Amino acid sequence: MTARLAIEPPLAQLAAVHATGRDLLDISRCLDQMMIMENWDEWERLDLRLHRLIAEAANNALMLVMFDTVQINRNRKMWGRLRQLIGARSGIERAMKEHREIVAALHNRDSEMAGAAMRSHLLAIERRMFGES
Repeated sequence: MTARLAIEPPLAQLAAVHATGRDLLDISRCLDQMMIMENWDEWERLDLRLHRLIAEAANNALMLVMFDTVQINRNRKMWGRLRQLIGARSGIERAMKEHREIVAALHNRDSEMAGAAMRSHLLAIERRMFGES
């Protein structure tokens, strides 16, 4: 989570500035699909896709490599714990609210808000992973 917190908020800030109309459309479509998803495995796949689309929209090749490296090397045991914690509908609803805030900031081209919303989202994930409400 420390690595994600170091990489993803700046990527969201860059995405707010550099995202193309197509990038924003793809991000919004992914979010829309997540909102109707009932199956955890599919929701999780779309969650990873949403974060990757934001990273791609930042238009920074080196940071994208760093993002991918963190995703590949993420601790699977901890992710499994998050899966147990967030699997409940209320957990997904909280995560979706956080995602909507990030995407709204991207559409508004508000780089500070995009970074802050991503940071807030990741901190909320971290709290849920370690058993805090």
